[in-house]
Amino acid sequence: MDFFWRYGALAIALMAFVSIYRMGDVLALNLSKPMILGLGYTKTEIGWADGVVALAASIVGVGLGGWMTTRWRFGITLTIGALFAAIGNFGFVWLAHQPLDRNLLYIATAADQFGNGMAGAIFVVYLSMLVNPRYPGAQYAFLSGFAFLLPRLLSGAGGTVVGRLDAAGYNGFDLFFLASGAISLAAILFLPLIGRAKARADDRP
Repeated sequence: MDFFWRYGALAIALMAFVSIYRMGDVLALNLSKPMILGLGYTKTEIGWADGVVALAASIVGVGLGGWMTTRWRFGITLTIGALFAAIGNFGFVWLAHQPLDRNLLYIATAADQFGNGMAGAIFVVYLSMLVNPRYPGAQYAFLSGFAFLLPRLLSGAGGTVVGRLDAAGYNGFDLFFLASGAISLAAILFLPLIGRAKARADDRP
């Protein structure tokens, strides 16, 4: 109630934005490994990519994303985070059309995890700025839970979507990862609107 009281009608736009900002990452998470296995990479190669490469790229992304939030406006940092998250998803489409080469796998994995780490760090700080210090735990839990509710529900249907696209004669994985990247970019369309969202001053005793 407090969140909607402070932001008024723009609270709806804020809810829609937080729901879509990380959706592309979550949708891609479940299907990236089946796609890579289908390309012919071994589990050992995937293990190295998901281990050392992914960890290093994620740490760099988180660090850079956190650094940007301390120096630039949120409109800029959120845009950059969405762009790099989309690039990570598009990287899987690029990988699918390259010859088998573990170095290319590492590049695609690094791009994906770097973008996820950067967008994740920026998103956490942004959600923290939306909450009322009177109720930080409850409001952050509400926003973060809502942010991943719809993406988690939709991600379960990812395999079915890819299968039906393949059956229709399309490249299901290509279209799926292109769509998930486009969803990350779509979050940018909300920025002019949510940039005007100013919390009502809370002068209650």
